[in-house]
Amino acid sequence: MAWLIRTLRIPASESNMGLVLALCAVTMSMLSLAVAWQAQIISRQHEVIQWLAKLKLGF
Repeated sequence: MAWLIRTLRIPASESNMGLVLALCAVTMSMLSLAVAWQAQIISRQHEVIQWLAKLKLGF
């Protein structure tokens, strides 16, 4: 914990900030792709659930 506190007190250089910002941008783009992929899966599941409800309940 003390190492982390010492490390965080050192000012970050411009190259380090650029690297971290690039890493954050890549990570966020991957996460947005994952959310879009999951939304497609949820949409398909919703359609299947509606179909099963119609089949079982006759709506």
